[in-house]
Amino acid sequence: MIAKEQIYQTVTLIFIVGLLNTLERIRPRFPINRRLNLRLNIIAILVVIFAGELWKTALIKGFDALNLSGLLVFDITRKLPGVVKIPLAVVIADFCLYWVHRGMHRRRILWLTHVFHHSIDQLWWLSGSRTSMTHLLLFAAPQIFLAYYVFHFTPMEAGIAFSIGVVVNVWIHTNISVNLGHLEWLLITPNFHTVLFKNCNYRWQVLLSNFGMN
Repeated sequence: MIAKEQIYQTVTLIFIVGLLNTLERIRPRFPINRRLNLRLNIIAILVVIFAGELWKTALIKGFDALNLSGLLVFDITRKLPGVVKIPLAVVIADFCLYWVHRGMHRRRILWLTHVFHHSIDQLWWLSGSRTSMTHLLLFAAPQIFLAYYVFHFTPMEAGIAFSIGVVVNVWIHTNISVNLGHLEWLLITPNFHTVLFKNCNYRWQVLLSNFGMN
């Protein structure tokens, strides 16, 4: 039986890929050859889809074996309405992933899990899916922990939250030119991610530097 979360994510992926793929063809930021490494890129996105679900199942079983649901009781976050829980969880997850990503660029052993992602010659939505199995695990762990053990998402809430992650990931790797004005200090854009491909979570560095924490 297919979980509701998977249905939400699948529908979101199909919709966002259709939309952004069209925009890439209408107003590409750079000319690219979509046939270049096409087989590799197709294999990569299939690995992301299927391995991502495998890691999710494995992580939940691992966390349950540790009895995290019994040890960690967050009644405050559990009782929050979905309209509050989802954006709050997304922001906290993004902050956690900033540190994971930063570690990947600063520690050689972690860089080895991430280097495949930076083997991309021409960045567009499909090539951006190149990710190692270990990379997937390191990114999935905080998201699964927050979703099911801190915020205790319902299937619908988890589906919406994970779908937002799908949109963001496809969006930042898209080969289009956009201008969000002042919002770009907070929201990452394809333009910014292309220029700072080795530091796609730069907005957190900006915010942390203001508090002397960077």
